[in-house]
Amino acid sequence: MARKGSGQIVNRQELLHILGCSAPTIADYELRGLPVEKKGGKGVANEYNTARVIEWLVSHKAGTLPGGGKARNHEDEKARKTTAEADLKEIELAEARAEVVPIGHSVKEFAKRVAATRSKMLALPTKLAPVLVVMTDIEESRAVIEDMIREALDELARDDGGEDGAGE
Repeated sequence: MARKGSGQIVNRQELLHILGCSAPTIADYELRGLPVEKKGGKGVANEYNTARVIEWLVSHKAGTLPGGGKARNHEDEKARKTTAEADLKEIELAEARAEVVPIGHSVKEFAKRVAATRSKMLALPTKLAPVLVVMTDIEESRAVIEDMIREALDELARDDGGEDGAGE
């Protein structure tokens, strides 16, 4: 026999009678985590500890589970799902309106720009050497180098979506 305060071990029919609910309600509770002392099988009913069941029900109704966890409420889960679906629709609409772009597209585009800039920068010595070798004015040489560097960097800053062509 169970100790005082530790609850009684009962079968499903007895638990239905104690709680005054239906078999589908108990099945739903079990899906939500109702503690079962001993799982039954074919022709053998589950067994429940009434103290643990009552503790779980009180915690479940309060929105928490023993141990501090949060109970899963069907209505809350439905609301979360509805909110997530609405958020997804908003993102899809923003994509359709070209207000946002998938991150993969942005990464690919940026990688192309960096590659183009790298190529231009690596080509500078080949382009500059013949021009600079004949120059005698340091300021003129500096201006030529600066112009070619700016041209390479402008490639990176270019805004192909182009309202103003200046980039961000």
